[in-house]
Parts: sequence; C-alpha cells; structure tokens
Amino acid sequence: MGTAGRRGPSKTYLAALAGEAASTDVFDGIDTTWNRVPGGAAIGQILTEASRYFLLRSIRPKRFPLLLKARRFVAHAATVPGQPWAALN
Repeated sequence: MGTAGRRGPSKTYLAALAGEAASTDVFDGIDTTWNRVPGGAAIGQILTEASRYFLLRSIRPKRFPLLLKARRFVAHAATVPGQPWAALN
C-alpha cells in the first residue's frame, strides 16, 4: 500500500459496521456452500464425491467424469438470471 512492510507479527481487526457481529468466524450466518446457488445442491454432491478421489491416488481417473458432470451443472446455473459468476468460457 505504498509503504515498506513491517517485519514480525501484526494484527488486523474487523469491525461490524452493520448487522449482527460474527461470534466465531467472519462468515457466521453466510451460506458458503453450493446450496446458495439455484441447482447447487447437485453440484455440491458431485464435487464432494470428486474430492474423495483427490485423496485416493489409485483411482484418480474416476474424478474427471465427475468434474465434467459438475461443469455441466455449473453451465446450467449460469443461465439463471443473477448468476453471472457461473459463466464458463
């Protein structure tokens, strides 16, 4: 930000300017799952299943069809008005 960095630990504070203050996490009360997206529950299930294959080296190829399936769901979500983040290029 235009100044030399400081060495060592430093603290950063967050202050609630509006609404209810978070009690345990800055994302308290915010849905960060795929459920917040129309049709997102299916995407979340597919990606949860695919994530298991990232941990198991012996069956890696099984995750690719799941990721392609999830991509199709995301592409469909992109057609829902108000979901511009989902546009695939």
